[in-house]
Amino acid sequence: MTRIDYTSESLQASRQVTIELILEITASDYPGALDLTKNLFADLTRLFAGQWPDYESCQVGYHTLDHALDVALATARMISGWQKSQGNTPIPEHLFLSGVAAASFHDAGFMKEKGDDAGYGGKYTYTHVPRSMTIAEKYLTDKHWPAQAISITAKTISLTEFHQRPNLTGLFANRTEEAVACMVATADLVAQMADIDYMKRISNLFDEFEEAYEFEGRDSLSQRGVYLFNSAQEMIDGTIGFYENFVLPRLKDLGRMDKFLIAFFGEGRNLYFENITANLTAHLIGKAGQRRRLGEILEDLGVVSDEQIKKALGQQRNTPRIEPRQMNDLLLQWVDQQLPNKGLGDILIEMKAISPADLRKGLLSQFLPPDLANKLTGAEWRTMLEISLLLQHLHINPWLLGQIMEMITEMFHCEAGTILLASPDRQGLVVMMPSGLNKDMQRGDLVPVDKGLAGWVFSHGKPTMVSDQQLAATIGRESGSAIAVPLYLTGSCLGVVELFNKHNVDFNEHDLAILVLLAGMIGNTLEIAVTGFRPK
Repeated sequence: MTRIDYTSESLQASRQVTIELILEITASDYPGALDLTKNLFADLTRLFAGQWPDYESCQVGYHTLDHALDVALATARMISGWQKSQGNTPIPEHLFLSGVAAASFHDAGFMKEKGDDAGYGGKYTYTHVPRSMTIAEKYLTDKHWPAQAISITAKTISLTEFHQRPNLTGLFANRTEEAVACMVATADLVAQMADIDYMKRISNLFDEFEEAYEFEGRDSLSQRGVYLFNSAQEMIDGTIGFYENFVLPRLKDLGRMDKFLIAFFGEGRNLYFENITANLTAHLIGKAGQRRRLGEILEDLGVVSDEQIKKALGQQRNTPRIEPRQMNDLLLQWVDQQLPNKGLGDILIEMKAISPADLRKGLLSQFLPPDLANKLTGAEWRTMLEISLLLQHLHINPWLLGQIMEMITEMFHCEAGTILLASPDRQGLVVMMPSGLNKDMQRGDLVPVDKGLAGWVFSHGKPTMVSDQQLAATIGRESGSAIAVPLYLTGSCLGVVELFNKHNVDFNEHDLAILVLLAGMIGNTLEIAVTGFRPK
């Protein structure tokens, strides 16, 4: 099992962004709770880092501080969405505090006591909830939190128990208390499945289960009716079934509190469920929708060896290149208002590893996969030719990019589309080229990189899509389909091309392959234009 490095700069930066988002909601909706909330997260960070006198640092790989903060943010967003919705009894400050505190401490029970050297904490998988309740109650009492908030926090944490159905009977004094508690339990499910790295982190979750199996005893757990997983891959393979047969029914039992995320984000969108559907469908998308590297293609064609590719890549890395962040800044400035690199193919030819004819075959396969070329209709060929002609003039007429996005929107028969570019700090995506008649997004809008389909695609560097049916199943309403693909410049993903609501039908893998091709054309042209651009 891998220990969590809480000194990692990237983890600390990501964690701080999450905390600031929660505090932003607190300052807006509950300014009187701001000091307590700030202190809560400072103390919570110390707890997970092992700086409390009674507990070791968090050593499990799944139920980490970052998960706790994600759940707290989702809870705060749902509470804020409730406040924005018409006809709801306002949620008082002490309930907001109890919701955020319960979300923050709900998995603290995985922490071991000081001096406990047995395992990593996964042994508490089936007993962590009452331990979390105890830790939360003691902390809130010592910090002189409102008595009402302390009592409700512990009861709320009890609802996050995953191996039994939620029982709300007589647990809370009124509907508002119950709603906040259900939001926390909902956030626990939604936040983890919307995690950008959810699929990758399942192996960490299996490690925790495996430690619990050894600690509790496999026979004992089986007799209690607990299903025992045999491998992380089994868990990954069963993710869709887990979502459909456990998560969705549980969200229904909890009153579908996730609908208040739509109220929070506005525009009828639930960015958490866009992430979830992307996580669930991404591994089902075939290679036709993937952007393949030239070296892989040449190797598949049998014209070059793996050793030659590695050697050529080593030489390529030594040539001067524009750093992604530098390109990021130039790109953003260029859109609002040429530094040549030697290519891999050129290096391989110099090495006499391939011929020019081999390179041409590989390049054409990279830019236009043969399988796709055989399936393109006459209208699709014509539109791509017209887009290609416009792209040739993009370096002198940047406004043509907007016209190209309009053409792409029309080509796919959808309502709207946009190009989004990474902000300089890469913590968000800036809407640069909205298109279509229904432009919900405005140029300059900032889309969070941690949630939503575009954020998922940018973070993974892979294309994906979601359908009407998938979104309707997850949020209980018709939300429209969407498709998004990464925008690459200088070999790095610096943006996303996204389309919404294809008329009458869902997007399909053919659409995905075409959009990947068009994004590649746009990215290559932007790279040429932007590297020759100098800000005034």
